[in-house]
Amino acid sequence: PDFSQVEVDQAQLDLNTTFALFFPEKRPFFLEGADYFSTPMNVVYTRNVADPDYGLRVTGRQSRHTYGVFAAQDAVTGVLLPGVLGSGFGFIEDESLAAAGRYRYDFDGQASVGAVATLRRGGEYQNRLVGADGRWQSGPHTLTGQYLSTSTENPPAFGLPQEQDGDGVYAGYHYSSRNWGFYANHQRLDGGFRADLGFITQVGYDKTVIGGSRTWHGEDGARINRMRLNGDWDITHDEAGNVLEREVEAYFSVNGPMQSFVQIGGLRRDRFWAGGLFDEHWLMMFGQVQPRSGLRLDMFVRRGRQIDFGNAQPAQVTELRPGGTVNIGRGLSINLRHTWQRLSRDGGDVVRANLTDLRIGWQLDLRQRLRLALQRGDLVRDPGLWRGSVDERERKIDMQLIYSYKINPRTALYAGYSEGRFADDSFNSLFPHDRSLFAKLTYAWQP
Repeated sequence: PDFSQVEVDQAQLDLNTTFALFFPEKRPFFLEGADYFSTPMNVVYTRNVADPDYGLRVTGRQSRHTYGVFAAQDAVTGVLLPGVLGSGFGFIEDESLAAAGRYRYDFDGQASVGAVATLRRGGEYQNRLVGADGRWQSGPHTLTGQYLSTSTENPPAFGLPQEQDGDGVYAGYHYSSRNWGFYANHQRLDGGFRADLGFITQVGYDKTVIGGSRTWHGEDGARINRMRLNGDWDITHDEAGNVLEREVEAYFSVNGPMQSFVQIGGLRRDRFWAGGLFDEHWLMMFGQVQPRSGLRLDMFVRRGRQIDFGNAQPAQVTELRPGGTVNIGRGLSINLRHTWQRLSRDGGDVVRANLTDLRIGWQLDLRQRLRLALQRGDLVRDPGLWRGSVDERERKIDMQLIYSYKINPRTALYAGYSEGRFADDSFNSLFPHDRSLFAKLTYAWQP
């Protein structure tokens, strides 16, 4: 099967965050039939299977029955360790088995019930999850619910209790019509809950969300063809009943000429950190436009007040994210994205970051393609504004060049070269820390 994730992930800025970043799945073996494993809570996130040696997947639909099963032997075992205020990672040297099963029964097109089970096991480590869910829809009204139970045996390397058990519950209502929308949901996860094959970064909390939207549609041929106002209120408590977050947010968006989209909005919230509640608020704007065929431009801007998590202080945050895509002729495409973020307080910059991601693709013919990815990161800190010792500057550059030859939709040959360079206060110049030359042949068999 095609387990290969040959192309590098889109660069994301891991700055002043406490929870793990989400990266989408790209491997064909896991992408095909991924919807079969979908449930209200994200308990099947196949990026957890990092380096599988082999795998098996079976999916299908028969009348009102939908089912899916997959299992893979993973040479690398990394585990997302969720918490109340942040998440971490644990690693074990043993290989591990990852498996998931999903079943759903549709009654009449308006109601369904389902079950899900996952397993990760290797060495002294094991995580099991079982759950049931249901969905009912009548016209614009939809009710959704899910119950999950997990049991985990931790190895000593994780620094956690040897055994952890926990339950999770989700219940939601959604109303959707052409002009109006409303939703309300509640989710609770015990402190010992662990969906290790999923992507759930926070546990030990309960959260209630209430929100709605109003949409206006323009006449046929109008320059403004849609406007939308939406917002929500939510509150989160820990297991002792203490407030972790209280938030209200609202956004207004417009769809206009040249496939343009503009959104403005903001939020205000109280967020718990380092023993107290901090006031966070910011305004944002996002816009995108396609001025001509083959050219798309976009920009995201955010400014406001945010917690400086590393120093437990309130700070001013400013963020810019310009980007664009251009297609030249039939074979050449260029995608460029940049992120600039600054966290400042007490008259200085706590940290200032630049991150650039450039992708160039050239379709040589129907079978051959050449892809180049360049990523550059630059991080500058003011050591005088940090509680502990930090590097004043960090830089990194990553490059990847890939040639692919597709024999048929399920068989392809990849050859490429990648290199990474890094520098900090200890190394004034960029030095190579990772180089690889690779060739991969992928083949998938389907009966």
